[in-house]
Amino acid sequence: MLLFLALAITYFAKPVRAAPIQHSTNSDSNLQCVNATWDQIVLFILLNYVTHAMTVRSEPGEKRLVTAFNAFSALLMPFSGVFRGARGLIAGARWAGNKLAMARAAGALCMVSRSEGWSPRKNEEVRGCTVRGGKKAGQRRAKIEVPKFTSQSVIDLSSSHIHGQVSLPEGYMLLHTGNQMDVEPEFPHSPINLASNLSTPKIVASLVQVTAAVITLYHSRGTQLDTYGYAAFGLTVIPYALMSIVNLVGNLVCPSYDALYMVRSEVMDEAEARGGKFSGIVGQIVVPEDTRQQDRGSYGPDKVKFTDEGSDVKGLKLYGYEDQETFSYTLGTTIIEVPAYGPSTVARKMPIQKASLVVGYLFIAITFLTPYIVIGVLTRFKPQSSTALQRGFTMAWLVVGQVSGYLCYFFMEEKSKWHERGMLFAIFVILFGAPAIGGFVIVGLMMKEFGYCVDL
Repeated sequence: MLLFLALAITYFAKPVRAAPIQHSTNSDSNLQCVNATWDQIVLFILLNYVTHAMTVRSEPGEKRLVTAFNAFSALLMPFSGVFRGARGLIAGARWAGNKLAMARAAGALCMVSRSEGWSPRKNEEVRGCTVRGGKKAGQRRAKIEVPKFTSQSVIDLSSSHIHGQVSLPEGYMLLHTGNQMDVEPEFPHSPINLASNLSTPKIVASLVQVTAAVITLYHSRGTQLDTYGYAAFGLTVIPYALMSIVNLVGNLVCPSYDALYMVRSEVMDEAEARGGKFSGIVGQIVVPEDTRQQDRGSYGPDKVKFTDEGSDVKGLKLYGYEDQETFSYTLGTTIIEVPAYGPSTVARKMPIQKASLVVGYLFIAITFLTPYIVIGVLTRFKPQSSTALQRGFTMAWLVVGQVSGYLCYFFMEEKSKWHERGMLFAIFVILFGAPAIGGFVIVGLMMKEFGYCVDL
């Protein structure tokens, strides 16, 4: 925070001992322009671009290396930072209800899940199964399938901080509970407190940066716009200012969590029976009432009891199970689809959360259109004396930044491992980084040519 303030004070301080530059088209007699030094150019870039990227929202439990990749992405492709800020607004966690519901809405809760490598044990019952495929007379063996989740849902322990301790046995993984799954405290009559914060430093820094961006746009009026038109370097801060605004709102309505919190489920109990160790549990998944009251001695199409741990039959791993008359079969190998996690109820979303979701998507649309509206109003898209190179880089920086920012955000969110994100980030820099890198160079050259202007 002190760094941001120091940069702002240094940048907006009136320069001294510099020869004034005369602009014949200067329409504002109160604006004095002098030769820009390289340290002022560097400060301009730090204050108007770099520090904006440093205030992008962090996801719950996110480690610093992952945060660094996201910040670098936002620096080169600011609209990737817009989506991260809008995600907090879309979640609307501030209005989700109690503290556990807020953590769930913010994406700070996780649960144990079966993975594709899971296999049943002898005399083990699993609820929620689906039996399909063909069956010969007297056949009681089937192939096992566990649904595959995208890596966006799977939690990589090397990239995330987990509250408490977790030791997963083979065949299990951690998943985000998602915003739709209802949860409750493990001890309903005891108060629960989860460590969270409002990202106050980032909120204050965003306010400072938005103010700085407004001042930069104000300084670009008159002479700068008369000289460079819609390629004016002062206009290139617009996407970064919008990114700070969206992240400011996102941080206000969605608390920040330094760690992910585990909630208990039937699958966690199953994993513990197989040697798994879990501590620091903060809640449990709410199970439907009819499932809680179900007689464990009865069997239906959603419950399967396995009779052995499997054997290879003609190169295919098959497992024995108790057949039920209610199971339906068609053609092919009998397949038992085992649910990744146990039964749960759907969480009720507060009306204000629904409104927050709409506002979040509206913010995304506005941030895509606003740069063109502001540039059009201020310059009417006139090139003035700007060169084709200057116009090409500044506009490519905006347009490519929007498209690549959208792609970078969604592709990087699909990767849970930090090294996968790093590799993807490198690919995006190679494919889409040229307009932003070239844009920084063009901004520096334009400032050197035009000068540094302040109000007298």
